[in-house]
Amino acid sequence: MKKIFVIMMVFLSYFIISCSSDAGTGKLPLIKLNPTNISFEDSDLFKNERSNPQYLEIKNIGEGDLKVTNVFFNKSAEPLDYFIEEIGGTLYNEVTYPILLKKNEAVKVKIILIPTDDGIKKATIEVDSNMEGDDSVKKINVTALDFVANLQVNEAMKSQSDYITKSENIKNLLVKKCTPGLDTRTLINICNIGKDSLIISDLKLEGDGLALEYFELEQLNVPAKIPGDYTGNGNCITGLSVCHNGESGIKANIRILNTSVNSPNQLIRLEAE
Repeated sequence: MKKIFVIMMVFLSYFIISCSSDAGTGKLPLIKLNPTNISFEDSDLFKNERSNPQYLEIKNIGEGDLKVTNVFFNKSAEPLDYFIEEIGGTLYNEVTYPILLKKNEAVKVKIILIPTDDGIKKATIEVDSNMEGDDSVKKINVTALDFVANLQVNEAMKSQSDYITKSENIKNLLVKKCTPGLDTRTLINICNIGKDSLIISDLKLEGDGLALEYFELEQLNVPAKIPGDYTGNGNCITGLSVCHNGESGIKANIRILNTSVNSPNQLIRLEAE
């Protein structure tokens, strides 16, 4: 009888260890978030305008069951103009936790941006789960560029007394020789294609001493302010021009210091034609 009892206890212990948890069998969940960062930089929204949605996928690539216990925006990030609209097709305010994901199962989180003020917006989504240790809380950075100044520099072409603007953002410029009595100066447009005002704080001609003597730069009065653009065409000022009095091939740079987000230290490389 005692022998039977011992055998039953051993069997019962084995059964409990085998079935009590996934950890006992090495079957652990493993969370994967895609993407690892979310950006609304291409939204180009007006105030209180609703963005196209971005999606965060939460997937279990482990062997054990993944229990997602919460998905939320960390309220410490202000201003908070982001909203989790739904999770897995269920409205966010109606989601019931935990969300159980078995191996290779996934759920998508739908995120919306509705900007209420100007500027760069940063926030953090936290995903809480039954992962162990530091992995129990996963964080995703969310950013947006809205109502910011964006610089575009291009060459203005003279045609039938009208100025036609090239659309590309120039980094290199071939400069014509200064010719008395003829308008051979190369004209440069400085444009703001963002919605916030752009401030040009300084314009500098840089190079070795000889190059600086040969290039003639007729420049804007700085600081100069270019209003934000709401038409999609950009606001430009034309008042910067350059020509040279040296040999072909001499080089220098124009540096444009400004308040844009995309290129606050714009450099144009000049070469004499």
